[in-house]
Amino acid sequence: MRGWIAFALLLAACGVKAPPTPPDLIVPEAPGDLRAIVREGRLYLSWGLPKKNVDGSKPADIVEFEILRGEGSCPRCPISLSPWREIEVPEGKEAFLWEDTHLEAGMTYRYRVRGVNHWGFAGPPSNEVRVTWIAPPPPPRGVFAKGDDRRVYLHWEGIKGAWGYHVYRREEGEGYPLEPVGRVKGEEEFADRGVLNGKRYFYVVRTLARSGETLIEGGSSEEVTVIPEDLTPPSPPVGLVAFLKEGTVELDWFPSEEEDVLGYYVYRKGCEELRFERLNSFPLKETAYSDRPPSKGCYVYAVGAVDNSPRRNEGPLSRWVRVEIR
Repeated sequence: MRGWIAFALLLAACGVKAPPTPPDLIVPEAPGDLRAIVREGRLYLSWGLPKKNVDGSKPADIVEFEILRGEGSCPRCPISLSPWREIEVPEGKEAFLWEDTHLEAGMTYRYRVRGVNHWGFAGPPSNEVRVTWIAPPPPPRGVFAKGDDRRVYLHWEGIKGAWGYHVYRREEGEGYPLEPVGRVKGEEEFADRGVLNGKRYFYVVRTLARSGETLIEGGSSEEVTVIPEDLTPPSPPVGLVAFLKEGTVELDWFPSEEEDVLGYYVYRKGCEELRFERLNSFPLKETAYSDRPPSKGCYVYAVGAVDNSPRRNEGPLSRWVRVEIR
């Protein structure tokens, strides 16, 4: 190093450009987002690729990561770190995940990660994470899922002493993601509002135990599957009126304010009859209808709204109106 500095001063004094920066100074900056996560009883380290070198130049000169690790049986005692594993950096990869498979219950583990340039020089280490390993908790039982309008409700049997639960969701043909769709603490139920009607979803629930600042996640429950669908019918139409015009009954009503209303069905029956007859085969878009009864007499009319769900939920009928045709 002293030779580099002396040589640089000599060339500067002669009016010649200084030589390139020594390779041990062009090292990647420290990964700043190291974290420990436990999924299904397995401990992973997660971090991202540094964007630049310590001298500010871009991109970071990095060919591998070096994982520094230390362990001890005393959680509050100092634990020295030493190189443990090397992780290659493939071109284009920016997020990294590494599993530590050498764990023992009751032991405390410390980790840091640092990048190494193509000359073999390491940069500064990342933030430190510390985990005191405990046995992962058992999975919950009795998981039940119920589909509703653009949401899924789940509940399960609680595990004694659990800190909380992670809920995971996947779609058909996919695996479960690393991050849960929900974290629940203090209860054994969850409402997933990020789903679409008519689409099949799969769920598992995993129990959480806490060890220091780390949540230890256990194995998956039995998988449940559900298809959310709209089961709520529209409200009855309001403002129905009827008047006669040359033997024809003209009906009119207010449009529904509900966004999912597809249209309306019109019903008629004789004043002495018990059951209504539906007059139109397909839902009406309009809020008016003309009917010519088969004969003179007393008739009752009502209107029902139907939604645009695959089930075509139809709501209660409107207030009836009565018409006398003489």
